[in-house]
Amino acid sequence: MKRSLDYSISKFGLKALGRLGARRVVCVGLASVIFLHGAVIPAYSDTNLLPGAPQLYTVQPGDSLWSIATRFFREPWRWADLLQRNPQISNPERLFPGDLLVLGQRDAGVQLKVLRVEKMSPRLRIVDQNRAVPSIAPDVIQPFLVSAEIRQTAELPDSGYVVAGTEGETILGQFTSFYARDLPYSSAGDYYVMRFGERFIDPDSGEYLGRSVTRIGTANLIAGDEISVLELVYSRLEVEAGDRLVPVKEDARLPYFFPRIPEVNLQGHIVGIATGVREAGLFSVVTVSVGTEDGVQPGDVLQVTRSVAVSDSAAARPVELSGHSSAHVMVFKVFHKASFALIIRARRPVNLHDHISIPG
Repeated sequence: MKRSLDYSISKFGLKALGRLGARRVVCVGLASVIFLHGAVIPAYSDTNLLPGAPQLYTVQPGDSLWSIATRFFREPWRWADLLQRNPQISNPERLFPGDLLVLGQRDAGVQLKVLRVEKMSPRLRIVDQNRAVPSIAPDVIQPFLVSAEIRQTAELPDSGYVVAGTEGETILGQFTSFYARDLPYSSAGDYYVMRFGERFIDPDSGEYLGRSVTRIGTANLIAGDEISVLELVYSRLEVEAGDRLVPVKEDARLPYFFPRIPEVNLQGHIVGIATGVREAGLFSVVTVSVGTEDGVQPGDVLQVTRSVAVSDSAAARPVELSGHSSAHVMVFKVFHKASFALIIRARRPVNLHDHISIPG
């Protein structure tokens, strides 16, 4: 994006000095420059833009493509419209604070009216190249990307298990030493402590969808043998005999997610909430009853609705009415029959067994 902007600005007398290490440095105003103060853009018609949305927007620190679309678009999953209106964005993962985006565009295109010429002295604008703006920041869901799964069986391949504490304890706290068996190889000697948790059931069919496996701690190998000794260096829950041990893998580059409408018609339910309660809010992780066998993919956006039971006095009986969309979730990790999803927009709390479908 900076290359295109620097090129367009250079027509007004600005020169790009290039890059310096991990930073981009731009020298502004070697002589007199045409200043776009008070730029005027003709009215446009765009049904996706919310009333009052600006026609130009400057990217701010902390922004993401999704947050910009959520703020100004009626249908934020159409965030890709931003790319169509801003062809200077060659890579949506390389968007920087200070970049200028066109939000609205009429058929004839956006036109700028230059109001005045202002003489400016040279100055440096430094932008950290490593602080690109993502669509959905992966750190929100990192624990689920790295160390959470949904498995069809109560087995975890290539894992060892906790036997007992070195003093015979069956419940272990942080910094406790313990015995373990069947440990797979770990180059650094570090292991995640994993535990099977909630079973997911489809509320309509009663079909078993799988079982969650989550990380509850980290252990470091002290002595390896047929029966190994480890120390529990971190735990968020008490570790018990039988909990599984898997090698810690080297950190891989976490993916960025770009929300989109699913390519297939999807119907299902919220079948789990990561916090273990019955309702969840914005940026909470939930489990949905669609998986690879249904054609769902990471980045797919689904709307959440809840049926409402009302009393019909004329019919003298309760009537169940289809609810309006109360939230949107984005799928980010897919398994065979179920998937993890992030609540990216919420008007009301999301409840267990709420219905999910493609946005309509």
